[in-house]
Amino acid sequence: MAAIEALEAPGRIGTDEAARTRLVLTTGMTVIWYGAQFYALFFMQNTLQVDYKTSYAILAIGLALGTPLIVLCGALSDRIGRRPVMIAGLLLGALTFFPSFHALASFANPGLAKFSARNPIQISAGDCTFSLFAAPVSACDKARKFFSRNGLSYTSLPAAAGGGLVTRIGGTTLTGFDESAYKKTLQAAGFKGSAADVNMIGSIAVVVWLLALVGMVYGPLAAFMVEMFPARIRTTSLSLPYHLGVGILGGFLPFVASALVIYAGNIYAGLWYPVGLALATAVVALIVLPETKDRAID
Repeated sequence: MAAIEALEAPGRIGTDEAARTRLVLTTGMTVIWYGAQFYALFFMQNTLQVDYKTSYAILAIGLALGTPLIVLCGALSDRIGRRPVMIAGLLLGALTFFPSFHALASFANPGLAKFSARNPIQISAGDCTFSLFAAPVSACDKARKFFSRNGLSYTSLPAAAGGGLVTRIGGTTLTGFDESAYKKTLQAAGFKGSAADVNMIGSIAVVVWLLALVGMVYGPLAAFMVEMFPARIRTTSLSLPYHLGVGILGGFLPFVASALVIYAGNIYAGLWYPVGLALATAVVALIVLPETKDRAID
């Protein structure tokens, strides 16, 4: 009871409200973290077709250079407060994830963006379905999976007369789904399956910026968690909302991002999940998040 009364004293929020706030905050911070590291690696390897040695080298060097920023942001929060640093990271993440991943694509696989600009892809069919679990059955599903697997965005159009699959790659029109014909058309248009002319410095710089965002949201996090709840109930109060936010809502990022890419036909559509959650978390934090920097933890 003493711990609960301490929570509800002036300057503190109730236990239930604090737990809900913690859940929301953890979710937003996790999608920034997962997006900056795990999804960035997935994006390089599976979407941009960067070979695994190069992509791991980019991420490893970026992590080595960017990790000290977590310590610096934690130290900054000791001076100006946890709240402004974490909210800044959430807002900057929401605002810069799209341009950051566009920049990563232009550095890691410059030929892909140029090819897509010269050769827009359109899919027209009446038998398109959407399932991440079942194997693609219809010609439309197979075509969408083929382009997504090769890091190519496409536009879905209403079915033409007859409802069969009609695909346009640049100036070439194909009917039905024939993977070998698709590959030959792409190769004839100048498509290369793997990334070439990777700009290592530019790619690493993007990763370092993404690590700066991680530093802003995670640098103050440990101290904030300790300061938010009184010692007697701290472990219980933190454990459930933290693991729900990290394990479930944050952990679904790869799955949801992949679904959005296939559904929208845009290789950047998966970013809407971390951007949306980070922005929503920032709004909630601006409204209800307390400042804990000078709070006694005993």
